[in-house]
Order: sequence, then structure tokens, then C-alpha cells
Amino acid sequence: GTKGLRGQGAKGPGSGSRGSLVLGLAGFYRGWRPLVLRDTIGYSLLYTVFFHAKQRPELPIWAAGGVSGVSFYLSTLPIDRVKTIMMVQDPLKPEYRSAWQCFMDVIKTEGIAGLYRGCTPTLIRTFVGQAVALTVYEKSMQHFRGGRSTP
Repeated sequence: GTKGLRGQGAKGPGSGSRGSLVLGLAGFYRGWRPLVLRDTIGYSLLYTVFFHAKQRPELPIWAAGGVSGVSFYLSTLPIDRVKTIMMVQDPLKPEYRSAWQCFMDVIKTEGIAGLYRGCTPTLIRTFVGQAVALTVYEKSMQHFRGGRSTP
């Protein structure tokens, strides 16, 4: 199994293109359900937080963007961890049959903190990335609207 390496960039029998070769076209879609769930929750929260944060004049737009990105990942890291574990397991002998089974095993073996293992680099990266991306977006929209801020 992938017990010691779960979700940490493991290179094993289920990673890379081999999963696709063994499972056919379905191999490309392993882990899609948690991904859709993560992105639905995450982007809804990201844009909601950004919309409200940018209306606070004391908060620079880059900070609103950074906080929005962090809210995305803090809310979805458990889903992302499960998705990653599900995607890197051996397609011929999967350790988990469902995302729920994987989720419960991580909690049982590592506790809640296991769902957030290794989150610091992700949170730093997303703060910086979304600070830049959402600032560029906001400033571009202001430019195209003749200096008016987006609602």
C-alpha cells in the first residue's frame, strides 16, 4: 500500500500513466468526484470571501485575494488529501474502494491533523498566488470599467 507515502507525491504503481494503461480511459478519471467536490466548495468560498473582503477599504486588494485563497484551501484540504491518496494508489490492488473509506482511515490512523498534513507550503503558495491573480483581475476589471471597482 501507500501508507507511509499517502498523498505526499508518492511514485508508485498507481502514479503516472500506468494507471491509465491498466484501467483504460477510466484511469484518467480516478479521483474526479473528490476533485469536483473540492473545487465546488473551494471556488464558491474563494469568490464569496473575495467579494466581501474587497469591500473593506482598510484591506488592500492583494490581502483580500490572499485571504480568499487561504479560505479555499483551509476548507478543502481534507478533500484534497483524500483525492490525492485515491489517485496514487495501485490501480490493480487499491487500498481503498471509496473516498469515504480513505477519509475514515486517515482520521483513524492520523487523526484530524492527518487531513491537513503538509498544508503550510500549500497555504503560503495559495496566499501569494491568489493575492497576485485576484489583484490583477480586480485591477483589469477596474481599467475596463473606466476606473470603477467591480461590485
